[in-house]
Amino acid sequence: MTPEFENVTMDQLALMTYRGFNDLEERLGKKIDGVEERLDKKIDGVELRLTEQLDRIENVLIRDDRKRIERIEDKLLKVEVILGKRL
Repeated sequence: MTPEFENVTMDQLALMTYRGFNDLEERLGKKIDGVEERLDKKIDGVELRLTEQLDRIENVLIRDDRKRIERIEDKLLKVEVILGKRL
């Protein structure tokens, strides 16, 4: 044992160990907080991009449905003209 630690009591050793773990816990906590913040930002970015893509897909589907409905209405009008009456 080194001379500086020869006269260390059990209570002092326990206190040093306690302080060491507290310091370690504090440093790890700060690092984890930083990782969580970065992860939250990345998740927010992914959510935003997914929402934008889903909005575009929805708009395309709505536009396609409108075109289909317009074509069906046009055909129905032609049928009405051919039959000479309104359905």
